[in-house]
Amino acid sequence: MNNKLKPVTVVINCVIRHDKLKIAKQELYKVIGIVLLKEKACKGIHVHEDPENPNELLIIEQWKNKEIFVGAHMRTQHMIDFLKLAEAFLEKEATFTFWNEIPLDKLNPVI
Repeated sequence: MNNKLKPVTVVINCVIRHDKLKIAKQELYKVIGIVLLKEKACKGIHVHEDPENPNELLIIEQWKNKEIFVGAHMRTQHMIDFLKLAEAFLEKEATFTFWNEIPLDKLNPVI
């Protein structure tokens, strides 16, 4: 199967400006609610904060495939609007990495 069509985990790392953390979390809460309601290709979103630096957030999203995430999802109006808002609270540009799960039987074919 083409890697672009496999289920994908998207890992987003972002650093929020110290004086903008509250608004960043509010806006994340709003957009995540919209994504989970409207985008059936999204299988889940989890937000984590660094206990040493609460202004650093790690967002882990599961999607049907990478093509949907980088294509249709990023072109939705709610994402366009959110990304514009995020410019005001991000310390630096967020990083995105894409991961494919390795099924257990592929780790140890003897199972």
